[in-house]
Amino acid sequence: MRGFAASGTDIQLKIQEKRGVTAAILSDECELGITGGGRLNARKMQYIRIQCAHLGAVLPAEHPLSGRDAISLCELSSDRFVFPNPEIGSLPEYMEYCRQCGFEPEVSCYGYRDDSILFYVSCGKGVALLTREMFDRFNYEKVVFVPLKETFCVNGYLVRSRSHVLSPAAQAFWNYVKRNHNTKS
Repeated sequence: MRGFAASGTDIQLKIQEKRGVTAAILSDECELGITGGGRLNARKMQYIRIQCAHLGAVLPAEHPLSGRDAISLCELSSDRFVFPNPEIGSLPEYMEYCRQCGFEPEVSCYGYRDDSILFYVSCGKGVALLTREMFDRFNYEKVVFVPLKETFCVNGYLVRSRSHVLSPAAQAFWNYVKRNHNTKS
């Protein structure tokens, strides 16, 4: 959004935080949305991947694997997990990553925000998967970040309805993102 604003356009975007982004898009409550991966309905929605950040493990400081330089996700198969709330959209990806490593994760609780997830890990509710950038935004003393050996990403998408004609402002933003992100829509 900073790049769009700095591109010299005088178009103003109305920005609003909202849960249930895909439902809001499909009901024409909003024109564009940014959401995590999950299962996007390609028949009803167009999307542009705007983020792919590598995940790591967030562990309590006293966890047996907390001193390692890197770990495999499969080494956490017996741990309980703190995951993003299902409404966020990235939960199906996280579950799939665990399944790719041969286990079905036991989820102890969900958090809406990164700081909530870190708080739950610091209280011993389980381990989590976050990006280094997510982890570094907060200062929790009782948790550590350990990179994963596998390359698992948390994805972010700009989405729109296939059946909705965008306003000129929304269309300009969509086109800007499409030009400046080397991904397919």
